[in-house]
Amino acid sequence: MPDTSPLAVCVGEGLVALVPATAAPLEDVRTFHRSLAGAEWNAAIALASAGIRTAVVSRVGDDGFGRFLTAELRRHGVDDTAVEVDPEAPTGLYVKELSPRPDGSVDGTMHYYRSGSAAAAMSPATLATSSASELISEAALVHTSGITPALSETARAAQDALFDAEREGRLLSFDVNWRPALWRGREAEGRAAISGYVRRADVVFCTQPDAEAVFG
Repeated sequence: MPDTSPLAVCVGEGLVALVPATAAPLEDVRTFHRSLAGAEWNAAIALASAGIRTAVVSRVGDDGFGRFLTAELRRHGVDDTAVEVDPEAPTGLYVKELSPRPDGSVDGTMHYYRSGSAAAAMSPATLATSSASELISEAALVHTSGITPALSETARAAQDALFDAEREGRLLSFDVNWRPALWRGREAEGRAAISGYVRRADVVFCTQPDAEAVFG
């Protein structure tokens, strides 16, 4: 894609997803399929597949999972130069547990291992790196979601910095992405935070279940 085309920058957490090859309790599963996950990272790949010049701002661990994630971005034509590599914190992941139902369908339960991850350590400093700040200043659109501020106090501060910054003509896109498990014990705080981002965004994505859960 030519450098003169509009740039979309997605800011948020990347995860590795491990999905069992068979529907069974995790203790009985021997084989898992690995893939990239994370709302903003999936959005970046979708935008790139539509021919839009796209970049991701985030953090991964200095581990095999982190290298897999950044390689996946590059494979799909997404700029990964603003994905920081943390020498200590690991790359976050989730494991999906598949349970068969009597009618032949399958239920899925997510088990997240993201506490203390490299992405959870996102902060305003992440946005201030030369790579990230240059991309954001050039962007026609910046996309993020309600997952980022739920990860940690520093990640929420990064989200706030993104919304507080001068837009300089670019659009700010926000996907509500309500995750009650991430806001457990502080649901009212989460709803207030997400409502604030919704009011300040130029473009908002929200499913009906998320609208009912957050806005009533």
